[in-house]
Amino acid sequence: MASKKSGLTKRQKEIIKILADFTADNPITVQTISEKLKLSSRTILRELPRINEWFDENDFHLIKKPRVGMYVDEDQETRKFLQELVQMEQRKTAFTKEERQDRILSEIFTNQEPLKYFYFTSLFHISDGTLANDLDDLEQWMEHYNLSLIRKPGLGISWDGKEEDYRQAAAVLFQKQLKEKSLEFLFDEENSLPEGRYFRDLPPDTLENLTTIVNETQRVLNIEYTEHSRLHFILYLLLTIKRLRTGHPVSGKEKDLMSIMHLPECQVSNWIGSKIGQIVGFSISEGEIYCIAMQLLSEKIWKNKNESKYEEESFKIRQIVIKIVINMEQLLDTEFLEDTVLIDGLCNHMRPAINRIKMGVFSENGHLDMIRESYENVFEATKAACGFLKRELDVEEIPNGELGFIAMYFCAAVEKKTSESQKFSVCIACPYGI
Repeated sequence: MASKKSGLTKRQKEIIKILADFTADNPITVQTISEKLKLSSRTILRELPRINEWFDENDFHLIKKPRVGMYVDEDQETRKFLQELVQMEQRKTAFTKEERQDRILSEIFTNQEPLKYFYFTSLFHISDGTLANDLDDLEQWMEHYNLSLIRKPGLGISWDGKEEDYRQAAAVLFQKQLKEKSLEFLFDEENSLPEGRYFRDLPPDTLENLTTIVNETQRVLNIEYTEHSRLHFILYLLLTIKRLRTGHPVSGKEKDLMSIMHLPECQVSNWIGSKIGQIVGFSISEGEIYCIAMQLLSEKIWKNKNESKYEEESFKIRQIVIKIVINMEQLLDTEFLEDTVLIDGLCNHMRPAINRIKMGVFSENGHLDMIRESYENVFEATKAACGFLKRELDVEEIPNGELGFIAMYFCAAVEKKTSESQKFSVCIACPYGI
């Protein structure tokens, strides 16, 4: 959605300034406003829908009570700020609430030091209360990526969390900020967005080199990414180079590179890692290689034409599913990663399953006893493969019922492989010699 002007007419501004003078103890009616401005009540009523939108966009609270009147439900300081905001003749480019929050997060993600509250209130011409509400919303979004929003009075606003989680979140945010623009826009001198300033100090041929790397990756793996997935992968690699150059590597702890060493994506990620090492001037860690491999595996699943699958939540769920599948391959010594039916089915299943597990909602599994009896090895492998979910979802246990549902997908995959491998040679003899 593009930026837009405030869109308030002179008449609408006059009405808002009047409303800002009235509180819950002293509401004002449409009739009184019409008398003050020497306009008809019908004219005032026609202006109210746009005024309501303006209050919502700026997180001010306009209360309307039938047969009583209207008032602004804010403290005196905020009501004064509201009037000043309306009086600005030459207001800077306005943002929708979503655009403003994305910009705030971009500023936080691209600055090394905490940013003061005043920086944002002056940049967007918003009150402290509006900023607090924005930060509350951003905090929830960041939790989806296991990141924390740090707010310290007097010090400022910053983020905290694992490096790999930061890169994942930043890649999604920056791609959203680009909208329909190309990656070249990140390096355009006229780009004043935070992510533009962030990448501008990289070598001028960085983007060209990464584009070549991604094209070669597609050729070696014999796949073709959607345009959305290709841009996301290049953005991730750009972030990797930027963060490595500023001393923020991914830790190699808890990264089991050996578990995916047999996959072609891991071999390619080693090659990509060597190329990135040449760009930054030093060898990168196994933790970095592992994260690149996981990106390759996640992007690979989306090589179909349905770009609507590229959603933030879907991306996270697919990464979880891929981890489970890789673990199951190791535990059962069976290849599952190429089974798109298995992976797509698990992705559809895991979205509500994760919500149930997080919320502690019990789901009855009538097939659990049969699975544990007839497919004990698959069930126990599933239990072990899903062990990381306890940490991922911050829960003490994964219910056996949920594990049973996940195991059923692998049971079906195993049965499918078995039926495909059991082929019989048949000879038909006809007594009539036909």
